[in-house]
Amino acid sequence: MKKKYNRAAGILLLKPDAQKILILLKRKYRHWEYPKGKIEAGETPIAAAKRELYEEVNVRHLKIDKKFKAVIKYKFRAEGYMIYRSVIFFLAYSSDRVKLSAEHSAYRWCTFAAARRKFRHRNYKYLLQRVEAHLAK
Repeated sequence: MKKKYNRAAGILLLKPDAQKILILLKRKYRHWEYPKGKIEAGETPIAAAKRELYEEVNVRHLKIDKKFKAVIKYKFRAEGYMIYRSVIFFLAYSSDRVKLSAEHSAYRWCTFAAARRKFRHRNYKYLLQRVEAHLAK
């Protein structure tokens, strides 16, 4: 099988009181995830993360936590390729109202414990642990 490598970026979005995190239900695969997407040519990771957040949930006004970054890596099959993806996540706060794109069928503002129960992928649980540890500092 042919291989492809790509990079993506996303935002772990918290309400301003930092008690709830935004998760999205991917329409196509019926799994919960964070807002994220491919980094386009010439785009910085933070610009890609902000663009994807706006495209997926219509959130534009953010306060980025500049002391937090986390990377996950995974692979998947698509269109005859094995895709190896690296995703950098940033942490941000917003009180903007969420409006979903057609890519997702639902969203939830969850406590960390509730979000952990929704996720099937260990990478997403790992990111929750990283955010909790960061906020505990």
